[in-house]
Order: sequence, then structure tokens, then C-alpha cells
Amino acid sequence: MKILAFFNILLYALIAGQGFYMLLGGSQALKQLSASAFIEQRQSVDKAIARSLSISYLLALVYSAAYIFLLVWNEAPQLQLAATIMAFLLLVADVFIATRGNAPINKEINTWQALAHPMDWTTYRDLWIKYMTWRNWLSIFALVVFLFAVLQGSLF
Repeated sequence: MKILAFFNILLYALIAGQGFYMLLGGSQALKQLSASAFIEQRQSVDKAIARSLSISYLLALVYSAAYIFLLVWNEAPQLQLAATIMAFLLLVADVFIATRGNAPINKEINTWQALAHPMDWTTYRDLWIKYMTWRNWLSIFALVVFLFAVLQGSLF
């Protein structure tokens, strides 16, 4: 169970890492880019990390579900179980926003040409950043809650 918790922490930290980056200045930097620079940046990043990030999310969800099952099986303290379920649900909310918000915008941006883009490209950018900000807070909070859950288990 400790090994599963360890890998879960690594995955949650990996996912929350993008949140820390965006909240510490990544979002602000994106707002300062020209249309062509923003389009090139989004297309390049999406192409480079979409697959590995999707796998990270999938593994985090599967490992979290397995961890919840083991907590129930081993009759873990209720606070630990509740916190683990909460972290899992926060991650599910992150995935929901990603698939319903960011992914459709990414798909649209990936069809643009750097020098031939919609006049309202900033509307897409601002909405993408808004969804990312929600996701960033969810993923960071999920990491903190999961760490709390693991610590609860080690205290009892």
C-alpha cells in the first residue's frame, strides 16, 4: 500500500506541477504573447505533452481508485478514506474541465495558422487560461488533500 501511495504522490505532484507553473507566471506570460507566438506555443506544447499527460492522468485515476479500494479493504480510518476520495474527485473534476473545456479549445487552436488566425483569438486564449486556472487549483488542492490522507494513515 505504501508503494501505491508513493506512486500516487508522484503522479499527483506531476499533474500539480503544471498548476504551479501556470499560477506562478505561466498564465501571465501567455497573455503577453502575440497571436502568432501564442498559437505556435500552444501547438508545440500540445503536440509534445498531450499523450504523456493523458497517461499520467489515467494512471493517477487508476492508482487512486486502487488505493481507495485498499483503504476500504483494510478498514482504514474514515478521515483517511474521505480525504483520499476527495483527492480523487478533485482529479476527476480536473479531467472533466480538461476534456470539456481545454481540449476543444486546443483542437481549435491546432487548426490555426500562426499568421492567419481568427480576429477573436484572445477570446479563445482567455477562456483557455480561465479553464487552466480552475484546473490548476483543483490539481494543487488534490495533491495537498492526498498528502494529508497519506499522512493520516501514517499517524494511526
